Formats: sequence, structure tokens, C-alpha cells
Amino acid sequence: MKTIVSFALATILFTSFTACKKTKQKIDELTEFDINYSTDLSLPSASFTPVGTSTVASADFNTPEIPTDMTSKLNGANTATDKVSEIKLSKFNVTTTNNFNWMKSIKIYISGNNQGESQLATKLSVPANGASSLDLDLNDINLKNYLFGSSFKLRVTAEVVIPYASQDIKMNQTMHVKATLLN
Repeated sequence: MKTIVSFALATILFTSFTACKKTKQKIDELTEFDINYSTDLSLPSASFTPVGTSTVASADFNTPEIPTDMTSKLNGANTATDKVSEIKLSKFNVTTTNNFNWMKSIKIYISGNNQGESQLATKLSVPANGASSLDLDLNDINLKNYLFGSSFKLRVTAEVVIPYASQDIKMNQTMHVKATLLN
């Protein structure tokens, strides 16, 4: 009899634990979501200045303003700006039509919404392996104050190998949002 009662009690506890875990997962899904942004940028060869007597040149480039569209994105997730606790970069990928053998390093900075500039992502040593896609190393910063405005800008600092031909890159960002739901 004790075995049956113990088994029944263990089954009830396991079922309760599993149900609570599933409920927490469902709540997390409802309060955490991703927002994606994509930006194209041209890197004209005439913009690069050689670094000393080396075979490396560097330049800075600014993107046009990138609309955040936060109000509609948050409304679609049943939340609002005052319910957001953090927005962090979870992925920053850069692609080109050829390969990145011409690039030595890249740094990406964000500015906007009356916030000072912050470094978002870097790749300080780009491998010359023929890859046309780079996943950058991310900085752990809360971006919500940058994204609550109507737009933000990115500044790209790149170092390239000389001789250098003009290139176009596409920058894809994924921002992970943590927020509570509207009542």
C-alpha cells in the first residue's frame, strides 16, 4: 500500500513540476521576442586612407537613419515601451557578394535618441578564408534607450587591405527584447 501511495505522490509531483515548467516557458515566449533590422552600406575605395606605410587603409562610414518602428513592433507583441526591461543585440551578421578577404577588421557603433555613441559589435581580425558572411563579436549593452526613438544610426569603422576595390555590405541585426505583457 505504501508503494502505491508513494508512486501516486511521485506522479503528482512530477506532473505538477512539468506543468509549471511548461507554463514558465510559455510566459517567457510571450514576454521575449526578437526584432530584426537590415541595412545596406557602400564602402567606396576613395574613402580609405592608408595607415602609415602599411598595406592597410581605414575609413569611417555612417548609415542613413534606420527607422525603429518600435511602437508597432511592441504593439504586435502586446507590450509597450514602459514594459520593456532590456533590448540586447543577439546577432550581428555582415555579408558581401564576393568574400571578405579584402577586410582586416570592422567595428560597429550605434547612436540615436539623444544617447552617446556605443560600440555594438566588432571583428578585430577578419579571417582571409573566402567567407562572404561574418558573425561579429557582440558587446553586452542594453539598447532600449537607442531604440525608443524614431530612428538610430550606425557608424562603421573598417580596415581594408590595399589595393582596395569599392564594396557593398549588408548588415543584419537581431535585437532580443525582454518585456512584460500589457494587462
